[in-house]
Parts: sequence; C-alpha cells; structure tokens
Amino acid sequence: MNAQNTPKDKQSVSVDQTNASTISNTPPAEPNLEDMELNEEQLDIISGGGDGNKLIIG
Repeated sequence: MNAQNTPKDKQSVSVDQTNASTISNTPPAEPNLEDMELNEEQLDIISGGGDGNKLIIG
C-alpha cells in the first residue's frame, strides 16, 4: 500500500528500518469486531462441511 491508494480514513507510514542497532516494533491494528461474522459458506468450510478447496478472505 502506498500513499496513492491509501483509504481516506487510513494513514500511510514509512519507517527506515535499515539501522542494525535499532529494533522496530509494529503492533497489529485493532480488529474490526463489527465485521467478524462468517457467512454460511465460510461456516461450512471451517466445520468440515465444505470441499476444502476455497480460501476464506476477510
């Protein structure tokens, strides 16, 4: 992701991590708990009812 395609409600940050004497720590973003629900197809796949050939994204 670069500044040209960053969503308006997000911030793009670049940090120089080339200095070997510096330890960089980037914690993950807080999850969006409002969007944590699986649809029926995703539930089938994780419960063993799907064919296992699909990738769950999101």
